[in-house]
Amino acid sequence: MSFKKQIKVFVKLTFRKVEDFFNRIPFAIKKSEEELPYKITIQQPFISQEFLENKKHNLKVASEKINQIIIYPNEIFSFWKIVKNPNNTNVYKSGRSLVAGKLQEQIGGGLCQISGAIFHLALLSQLEIVERHQHSVDIYTEENRYTPLGTDATVVFGYKDLRIRNPYHFPIQFWFSVEENHFIGELCSKEKIESSALIFEIKNSENQKTVSIIDNGKIISVSHYKNQSL
Repeated sequence: MSFKKQIKVFVKLTFRKVEDFFNRIPFAIKKSEEELPYKITIQQPFISQEFLENKKHNLKVASEKINQIIIYPNEIFSFWKIVKNPNNTNVYKSGRSLVAGKLQEQIGGGLCQISGAIFHLALLSQLEIVERHQHSVDIYTEENRYTPLGTDATVVFGYKDLRIRNPYHFPIQFWFSVEENHFIGELCSKEKIESSALIFEIKNSENQKTVSIIDNGKIISVSHYKNQSL
């Protein structure tokens, strides 16, 4: 990362910390070894690509940071508050990242798969989406897509976070594991949460796709993507 970009990130992080302090955001930061009994699970295949093993490594590192974080009632899970700076070359490896609509090699590449899985689980569990940013383009086809279009969540350290609030009166927890061919995500809870039967409506125009996600007749998320295939 260039010195100029480091300064920009520092300024944005400082402003965000001050804003969070004055807004008294109750962030989830505590870990617990207690096993929450009820689970909503998703499973995503790993698609063959350059840097795949590095991506698995990065996902394992992030998973270890997220697993066991308990989100108590009304607390907010912040991706970057838990995962921390991905530009640390002693921890993360180079991987693919979508930057300004183009795939680039970047330290910590591939972390958007876990942030997207968190967003997807949050939708299935009717959690409150406080902050989420979509990718600008759809680079996949239906043959190589590992998650439904519209369930992605891009995260950029210092710029774009993913924040989820627990609206329930009992604690919840995200849990992830990296298998040889699959990435598994779980939303664990103290009491049972019925998984939503999400409906995805996709409208295509010449240069753009619009995805509306519907739960029980209500639109809960809308995403817009420029068309671009790998």
